[in-house]
Amino acid sequence: MRCGSSNTESSGVGVAFASWSAGLDRPFEPRGLVACARVIVGLAGAAALLGSCASGGSPVFGEVEDDAGGGVGGTGGVDAGEEAGDDDANTGGDDGSGGSSGSGGTVPGKGGGGGSGGQDEPSCGSTQVVCGSECCDEATQVCESDACVAKCAEGTLCGSGKVCRASGECLEGCLIGGSVYDVEDVNPSNQCEACTTASVSDWKVRPRGACDENGGSICDGRGKCIKPFAISVGGSHSCGVTSAGAVMCWGYNSNGQVGDGTSGTGANKNVPTEVFGLTSGVSVVTVGGTHSCAIMAGGRAKCWGNNASGRLGDGTTIQKMIPEQVWSLETGTVSLSAGENHTCAVTSAGELKCWGLNGNGQLGNGATNPLSFPNEVWGLDKDVVAVSAGTGHTCSLTAKGKVMCWGLNTSGQIGDGTQANRLVPTQVAGLESGAIAVTAGANHNCILTAAGEIKCWGQNTQGQLGNGTTTASTIPVLVKGIDPGAIAVSAGTAHTCAFMADGKAMCWGQNTNGRLGIGSTTASHEPAQVVNLTADADVVAIAAGNAHSCAISLVEGLVCWGYNNYGQLGNGTTTASNVPVVAASVW
Repeated sequence: MRCGSSNTESSGVGVAFASWSAGLDRPFEPRGLVACARVIVGLAGAAALLGSCASGGSPVFGEVEDDAGGGVGGTGGVDAGEEAGDDDANTGGDDGSGGSSGSGGTVPGKGGGGGSGGQDEPSCGSTQVVCGSECCDEATQVCESDACVAKCAEGTLCGSGKVCRASGECLEGCLIGGSVYDVEDVNPSNQCEACTTASVSDWKVRPRGACDENGGSICDGRGKCIKPFAISVGGSHSCGVTSAGAVMCWGYNSNGQVGDGTSGTGANKNVPTEVFGLTSGVSVVTVGGTHSCAIMAGGRAKCWGNNASGRLGDGTTIQKMIPEQVWSLETGTVSLSAGENHTCAVTSAGELKCWGLNGNGQLGNGATNPLSFPNEVWGLDKDVVAVSAGTGHTCSLTAKGKVMCWGLNTSGQIGDGTQANRLVPTQVAGLESGAIAVTAGANHNCILTAAGEIKCWGQNTQGQLGNGTTTASTIPVLVKGIDPGAIAVSAGTAHTCAFMADGKAMCWGQNTNGRLGIGSTTASHEPAQVVNLTADADVVAIAAGNAHSCAISLVEGLVCWGYNNYGQLGNGTTTASNVPVVAASVW
């Protein structure tokens, strides 16, 4: 499948970034990002994607060459399964028969000559090949348009949109990271993208070759190769992973959630600030109410910030201002999601573990007592690939696209058609399969399908379900106006954001302080275009938080909008904005 394809890997499940959710572990995954002179990336863990000619999102900020992704550290996504691709069986037609040479006259007519003979092929030596009326030397020449020309050097650019092949011929194609790709691997706009996408929201790709000369790039699904992007937005702070794998956070820092070793009054950060000790190797970041978590190389999970009820998972309830090792998760963590007051992780064995506050059964262990260390969720097969933690509930996603939720259900956020709390995982109505990403907001949830549709359920007082009403739903309903199909979705407190296959961003729901980014503070019950984040902006990651939102655009960079009283927009001020403002360009 070529990079520009919109096909989604049928067996892969992706992750969408959400408020209180794990990051685009993205991203991504079905769609991707790169350009001939920039290679494609996306989301690797997307994202979900994402430089020279050619993740995952998702999810991670980076320059065009990633999310995050990715998107956005929101809901954690699953690593895609086997690559999806269409095997085109194109049968070539038979060679046409060549014309016969003209016959010479056998008997000269009286006063007339014989008929003209046909043109004879040249007599070439054993180390030569016939080329029209010439003989080409096999070792140094090739035949082009019935003329002998010198062979070009393999793996070099030999003309506009042409690359020299092993045969010495100069043919249409693309040179990516030292590897040659045929014209069929180049996207429709001839940007030389050549990678095969995995799960869209996961922001991961399995490239046919490195998208850039250093590797590490992913396909964003729209024909560009970029470093993976990841961003996550929480209560009043935000975090992201840079293209170098470093974590940076900004905004409210009352409990050390920014992770720079400070906390309390006067410790807020209004620009992205490096998290202590996390300068490289990080693939996922996820932000909760007042705590943050990340996945490091090898699957090591660390958390920092508020530790009430043991939400950091280190066996204590003591606040940590720098990253702390999560108990028993030194390796193997593949998805991570920080909720309002609890945290959950998926292991490489497909197990789901949760810890922290449990007053509504959000830990899924059949009880309501808090836990300060990871505890396995009951009743799930070991096939979980992604998790997203909300305020008082949690949702999971399996490799087959099944979605289950548990915990608080007063607004129907469990999605089982009732409003009864559930202490163990419960099947969401109609989502036994088919989902590729899940995101949990405060009291509503959304999923993304392989076809790019978004379905949401739960609380809808502000139109956060996007179906044109303000009526809550205890079962999933289809979001209106998702065109041409979404790549990632993120659920916040009372609003939701997504970005489309063409790169534009849209948000809907509550709009106090301009959190929808549409240039006003009027709520929208259906998806509305975010100002300046049109298709030309090439959005590759998005995240919705409590009262603000952020996105990564390959044109604008890291942008945020909405409430900004603690500097959570990252632009060096504390002034709210109802349109995106540039937060940083370090990605």
